[in-house]
Amino acid sequence: MTDRRTRIATALVAVLLAIPVVTPAQGGGEVALRAAMETETVKGDLRAAIEQYKQIAAGRDRALAAKALLRMAECYQKLGDSEARAVYERVIREYADQSEAVTLARARLGATAPVSTTKGDRAVWTGPYVDLFGQVSPDGRFITFTDWFRSNNLMVRDVALGTHVALTNNSSFVDNPSAAYQGEAQWSAISKDGKRVAYGWFDNTADGRQIRITTLDAVGTPKYRQLLAFKADEVRFCGAYDWSPDGKWIAMVIARADGTTQIGLAAVADGTLRVMKTTGWQGPERVFFSPDGRYLAYDLPATDTSDTREVFVLATDGSREIPVVVHPAEDRLMGWSPDGALILFSSDRTGSTGLWGQPFANERVQGSPELLRPDIGASSVSLGLTRSGALYLYRRGGNRDLRIAPIDLTTGRLSAPPRQFGQGFLLAPVTPDWSPDGQQLVYQACGGDCLAIRSVETGQVRQLPRMLLYPRNPKVVARRSVVDRRGARHAGAEWTLSARRANRRDHVDTGRATVQLSSSLVTRWEEGPLPDPSRRHRGA
Repeated sequence: MTDRRTRIATALVAVLLAIPVVTPAQGGGEVALRAAMETETVKGDLRAAIEQYKQIAAGRDRALAAKALLRMAECYQKLGDSEARAVYERVIREYADQSEAVTLARARLGATAPVSTTKGDRAVWTGPYVDLFGQVSPDGRFITFTDWFRSNNLMVRDVALGTHVALTNNSSFVDNPSAAYQGEAQWSAISKDGKRVAYGWFDNTADGRQIRITTLDAVGTPKYRQLLAFKADEVRFCGAYDWSPDGKWIAMVIARADGTTQIGLAAVADGTLRVMKTTGWQGPERVFFSPDGRYLAYDLPATDTSDTREVFVLATDGSREIPVVVHPAEDRLMGWSPDGALILFSSDRTGSTGLWGQPFANERVQGSPELLRPDIGASSVSLGLTRSGALYLYRRGGNRDLRIAPIDLTTGRLSAPPRQFGQGFLLAPVTPDWSPDGQQLVYQACGGDCLAIRSVETGQVRQLPRMLLYPRNPKVVARRSVVDRRGARHAGAEWTLSARRANRRDHVDTGRATVQLSSSLVTRWEEGPLPDPSRRHRGA
């Protein structure tokens, strides 16, 4: 969906506990590497895979050779062969120009545990392709995401190699901009055995809201099984959020056209849907099964007009809902500790956003929450935990700022240097607009999660919570005492409907003017130019 693409394209993002982006090798060498990986992971023939990696490492492509050596060393580790140390030492000694490979080799020297067990915070994948719609695999080896910039495909990132592979079949709309819209992958989750991926799918067909399942190690043309399909005029979108430990159920979220959101369980065997809870339009940000599969944890807004969230647990048999974290602060679900003793959440109750753990046992909250980490970043969103307890986070960053400057309309040039506001910095400001009297600026900030209204004279900024699912393009319109509404009424908003698009407009009284926000709920790429992955800034 276009607004979601814009949010991702305009942010500098990072994930906790993954390695920096490495551009995939091209041509025959990459094909050989994929074949060797298939021998290793699909066929399970580690000895044969080692021989294939040796042949690749003997080639002239140093980047590819370093990747092959890392895979080879990992095969030796799985076999319990001490040759793994010698291979890692070779990478450090002979491939100093391949910094990412050297970093990983140093980290693995002398270790037999997977990369996900490394302790401490480290940024391991950064750049415009990182998104928050995927999940880390239980062993920390893979992360799913959507390629919003080239194809809208569901992708899987190999954390160890720094490569990624498409798990769906869309062609590149960058290479062929005139191609028809092919649909897009949405929220995805990896099964607890690390073999399957469930994901939401969105397209313009009559039944274009779907939950699909594919294999994580897909080779050749990816194939999928359609688990559920919903009518496009009944459901805005749906996504897969987590798998049950036994692999029999998928926790999913359904955003319906009437403005409600449902948390459901879909049976993997036959697609039977059990609706567990119906909420307001914002719905949960994250849903996670407990390690024993008996509970679902999720977060919900405190009210329908608030973006401040609280955390709840629901028994998977539907018998009981338990408030876990109810506090005036901003609290968001991060997951469960591997032993199920703690429900992990982020909170800004101490000023900065920290990682907290709420003891939970016997369907009861046990005592007060514990502060586990004092500062994990205000923009952190959980991508799940590995078996070893490593928490992977999506982090939105960047140094975009808002400035104003006088302009000479005759020459079209600035007549003085741009002026920064000295207080109230908000992350990722975009699409500013002036009030009619020129005394205030309104713009989106916080990666689209808040609306900012700033006084030009004093520099003070007022921050309002997000009121639309994907808000965009705030505009100041003349103040009026009555807001006309046409069509369906929902949360004091104005809806306009057409055959190809549903637009919702909310009006916010700023005191001097009314701010109008639009949110495109059913959309196509035709609304604007394709984003350039090399650009960090748009429209500001």
